[in-house]
Order: sequence, then C-alpha cells, then structure tokens
Amino acid sequence: MKGLNFLTFFILLNFSDSIFGCSCNGTWTTKTAYENSKNVIYGKVLDTSFVSLAQTMDSEKLIDFLARNPFIDEGKYNILFDPLVIRTEILVIEFYKGLQTKDTIVVYTPRRGASCGYQWFSEGSMHIIFDSGPDFIYQFAGINSELKKPNTYWTNNCTYTCLVHEGMLKELDELSKSDE
Repeated sequence: MKGLNFLTFFILLNFSDSIFGCSCNGTWTTKTAYENSKNVIYGKVLDTSFVSLAQTMDSEKLIDFLARNPFIDEGKYNILFDPLVIRTEILVIEFYKGLQTKDTIVVYTPRRGASCGYQWFSEGSMHIIFDSGPDFIYQFAGINSELKKPNTYWTNNCTYTCLVHEGMLKELDELSKSDE
C-alpha cells in the first residue's frame, strides 16, 4: 500500500499539471506572508536547474537514512532520485527577515505548478522570496525534513513569492523595521 501512495505521488507530480491545480488556502497579503515566513529575501536569479529531491538533502544524512531503510520501496526511491525540483541560485540584495548567511543562496521549489511550484524564476529576474521550508514536499513524499541541506530555502506559489515591485519593497521595509 505504501508503494501505491508513492507511485500516486510520483504520477501527480509529473503528469497532473492540466488535471489538478495548486490550491492555496486563504488570501495572503504582504503582511500575512511576512508573518508566516521564517525568511523573506529580495534577490536576483543567477541560475536555475532541475534537481532531484535527494540533491536538496544533506548527503551524509541521506546516506544514513538509506542505510537505515534498506528496503525502501521503488516509489519512494523514484521520488528521491527523479528531477522533480527546481534549484535556483539567488544573489541576495536584502534579507528582510531571517539571518543572512551568505551573499548567494539556493532556493528550491517543486518543478510542477500542480505541486504549487513557483515557476517564474529565470536568469536575471528579481524576486521577493518568502521561505516556506521543505516540510510540505518532504512530508508529502514521506521523508523527514531534517534531511534538508543547511542554509537552503524553499518556496512555492502559496507563500506569496513574486517578481519584485516597488510597493512590496516599501511594505517589507516597514515590516522589517517594526521587527527591530
């Protein structure tokens, strides 16, 4: 039965864009998105590529996970190693919320819009990124989010991540000042 769940997940991620759509709960504003995100980042896209879910994980923790789960079913294995994630390298212009660790960061999002993946990262484009954490996709895949690589970020369509516009930058300036 577990294998069937993972096979269903795999099929939904890869083939359901036109059948099912992403469904976000509630109406967000800049303020609610800010309050519900651990990190809020303004940055410029340097590069994007498709990677597997396994590539979003700390390799030592993943090896340990696989060693502790030697009979991992084929469905979960496929979810781990198929390129279902967009990896985006971002040049940080400003951290509005959270602790900036580097000048460039890596942001992951599901590859498909039906999985609520954010589809508008392109080289040179400027974005406000609201960090969602990997929990939603890791939980859906039945994987512990503690396997996540350190100092990486996740986003999706439901977090309010968007192309930058001046009105939002002003709002974020005000919200970040009220945090101080």
